[in-house]
Amino acid sequence: MKKKIKILATIQCRSNSSRFPYKILSKINNMPVYEILLLRLKKSKLIHKILVVTTTSKKDDFFVKQLQKKKVDYYRGSQNNVLKRLAKGSSSINPEIIIHLTGDNPFIDISMLDLMIKYFLKNIKKIDFLTNNGFSNLNKRTSPIGTDIQIFKFKDLLKNLELTKNLKKKDLLEHPSLYFYREGRLYYKLHNLKLPKKWHRNYKPRLTIDTKDDLKFWRFFFKRLRADKRSIYITLENILKHLDKNMDLLKINRFVKQKIPILQNKN
Repeated sequence: MKKKIKILATIQCRSNSSRFPYKILSKINNMPVYEILLLRLKKSKLIHKILVVTTTSKKDDFFVKQLQKKKVDYYRGSQNNVLKRLAKGSSSINPEIIIHLTGDNPFIDISMLDLMIKYFLKNIKKIDFLTNNGFSNLNKRTSPIGTDIQIFKFKDLLKNLELTKNLKKKDLLEHPSLYFYREGRLYYKLHNLKLPKKWHRNYKPRLTIDTKDDLKFWRFFFKRLRADKRSIYITLENILKHLDKNMDLLKINRFVKQKIPILQNKN
């Protein structure tokens, strides 16, 4: 019998966000942002476990109490060294594959996620790192900001943790995937998956929640949708179809500047 590969979905989030504190606890359609993502991820039949990776900061105490109440698996680690936090948290589960997600992207499309997981597993000997965000290059991505998915092997995450110890580059610690496609691009096999056109729009909507304007966008989106509780499971395809008919909603957060890591390695 073929061995089943253990896949862990990690959600990186903390309460003390510099741009929008406690955004993960903000509510959309009467539900906290973090819970929307958790419920959507449970729809995937390919993920074996979900782990929320947060910090030891007192500011995350209330968030952790919410996770405990809902019996959500979590790990508390370094506030600033997110790479270490992700690696140490994942070590307790010891998966083979990691799906790296962030708590400010609650509307990850599960059919897109499963498509990418299947692609990675099919090409596991040819690919070390798979993404849909153009390696943080806004001009190369084929799905909206806020739908970012990154898949890699756990053993390579541990390797990166060791390789970054003496580099003294703060951004490598803040962005756990950055080493793969910047310092490590010469020896890791990288792939940015071009996605079907149904998930792409030339007007490039902003679907993340990084600022109060982003939250405002989603609240108006669901208000216009006349949403019920089941609406949190809306697919990306239907999100885009709704926006096609309600383009004025895009004005709410169109001037928000996306924060991206420096892509050129400075030696």
